[in-house]
Parts: sequence; structure tokens; C-alpha cells
Amino acid sequence: MKKLLMAVVMAAAAVLALGLGAGTAHAEEWHPTGDKGDHDSTLYWAEMVRQGLSGNPDEATGMGQRFCANLKNGDTEDDLVRGSMMLSGATRAQAKVALWGAEWHFCPDYY
Repeated sequence: MKKLLMAVVMAAAAVLALGLGAGTAHAEEWHPTGDKGDHDSTLYWAEMVRQGLSGNPDEATGMGQRFCANLKNGDTEDDLVRGSMMLSGATRAQAKVALWGAEWHFCPDYY
């Protein structure tokens, strides 16, 4: 439980670092750009900006890598989405895009 809580806190902090806004886009409309596993932080960041998030490519890289580390450590997508929503105020759509984009660009085995 302690491990899960720490992972959720880290993921939510990463989402907060990108300055979540009250975007109106829906995750169901999200389509990845670039190639699966390309580690392209600029494309990842641009995907999140379209969902109402802010930040920069370097912050996006850090967040993507943290999401991947949490998944590797056994956290589920739903855990990370719920944690991001609860701790950062992200909408479900924004939290999904942040996670799915991280998976697509940085840890495609989880996508």
C-alpha cells in the first residue's frame, strides 16, 4: 500500500508540474503522434497541450518516465489515472492522455 501511495503521489506531482488547466478536450479523441517508443518529448508535450495542459518538453519527459517507472513497479493505469485526478485536480480525460502518451512514447510495452 505504501508503494502504491508513493507512486500515485509521484504521478500526481508530475501532472501538477505540467500545470493542468481546465481543458475541454476528451481523451476519447486522443490519437498518438510519432512512432511508438520514439521517446519524443516534444510530440508528447504537444499532445498534452492539446488537452489543456501546459509545461514544456523537458517536464513532459520527466513525467513520462515517472509514469513508466510506476507501471514497471506494478501500478495499474487506473491507479495512476485516479491518483492524478485526486491529487492534482486533473480531469479524467487529461490524466488518461498524460498516461497514454507516456506509454506510447516512453514505454510502449504498456500501451
